[in-house]
Amino acid sequence: RAGDVLDSVEKDKLFYDQSGGGLTISGGEPTSRFEFSLALLKGAKERGINTALDTCGYLPWEKLETLLNYTDLILYDLKHLDPEAHKEFTGRDNALILENAKQVAEKGLPMRIRVPVIPGRNDTVEALTKTAAFVAELDKKGEVLAVDLLPYHPYAGAKYRLFGCDYPFPAEKKFTDDDIMQFIELFTDQGIDVTVGG
Repeated sequence: RAGDVLDSVEKDKLFYDQSGGGLTISGGEPTSRFEFSLALLKGAKERGINTALDTCGYLPWEKLETLLNYTDLILYDLKHLDPEAHKEFTGRDNALILENAKQVAEKGLPMRIRVPVIPGRNDTVEALTKTAAFVAELDKKGEVLAVDLLPYHPYAGAKYRLFGCDYPFPAEKKFTDDDIMQFIELFTDQGIDVTVGG
């Protein structure tokens, strides 16, 4: 029940008031539980708690906009700008995701763009340069606070093996510090603040 979650969250309201924090809804994909996510966001705002929504943006704009009416910050995932590569990577093309990102920017809601960087998927200079250019365009329309680069690391492979599952990514590949610096520069060259990890 959303009320039970909010009761628990509200116990830390004093901390949120002092830190500027609040309730972040993430997942998985929280918008797949639209009614529950809406109840949490709306209820948090009614209780004076700041809200953040972490989403890939793959839902009809009308629904996303409804959630954004009760959202102070959006954490927006961008995995790949190329529609075919995105579909191969995720099973869906990215037209709706990119269009929604533009609409979020036009709405003026503060955004943090989260970019998982995966070997063999989106870790090329070309792919990340296109992502950086897209984010720079979003920032012209709205308020992109930063890009959070989330470099792949192979640690999850051991968990997959523990459960007898195939791991779909390179088991030993790990980005070097030089790789990470190159990724960062592709975004900072566009005037975008960058964090790594988190």
